[in-house]
Amino acid sequence: MSGVAWVRKAVMGVSVGVGVVGLALAIAYRMAHHSIPLWDETVTVYGLIFSMFLGFDVLARELGRARMSNGRRPLVVRSDAALTAPGRPVVRLVRATDATRASSLATLVEACLAEVSALEGRPPLPEAIVHWLGQPLDQWVAQDGAHPFLVMADGTAVGCLLVSAEEGSYRIALVYVKPGYRRRGIASAAMAQTETWIALLAPEVLLCADTTSANARAIRFWQSCGFQWEAAATPRHPMLVKRVGGAPMGS
Repeated sequence: MSGVAWVRKAVMGVSVGVGVVGLALAIAYRMAHHSIPLWDETVTVYGLIFSMFLGFDVLARELGRARMSNGRRPLVVRSDAALTAPGRPVVRLVRATDATRASSLATLVEACLAEVSALEGRPPLPEAIVHWLGQPLDQWVAQDGAHPFLVMADGTAVGCLLVSAEEGSYRIALVYVKPGYRRRGIASAAMAQTETWIALLAPEVLLCADTTSANARAIRFWQSCGFQWEAAATPRHPMLVKRVGGAPMGS
């Protein structure tokens, strides 16, 4: 038991004792038809009130311990950036598996591709998702090796991340965060968690990030995450890559 806890319990014990003794003396005075002395009233009120407040404090602490031990407090994997930067949201990835999450995922993917089209100065394609993923989103999600995630910040879906396992590599097809939630480290935290998760699945693997040569903001983001241009990349088919596990690229 720590010194602070010992002092708290000692004060509570003394307060309860003083309150009980004071109350017993007050009852004895009443039964003897004597007036209760002022000192006894003061001691009794002090002891009982102080005991009550300390009792509420102990009860609150025990309820807090029980809440944590019962698992009601969610276990969240956070990036180092989220842990060390005060005020940043807690970021986690949630698989978009049920109907509600799948609907949110489709809305976010459409918003992302519309923004990419605007950045490139062209109207959105009628089948933008098919153009980007090679097939409709529901078919992409249903295929083996597809991992669709919602990016959650403090419990709110603020973006999405699409990852697919391919032979010897993982393709990051899309990372998106809503405009109102940017510049808070959310996308970087989501990617850090993605890399940690992939490293658990494969000791050494190549990550490939899809982008377009006109999307300078996305290119800066991937480079800030440690991605480098692939040697075989072309302006028509740009690709940034990063090795997870094993020796760093370029070593």
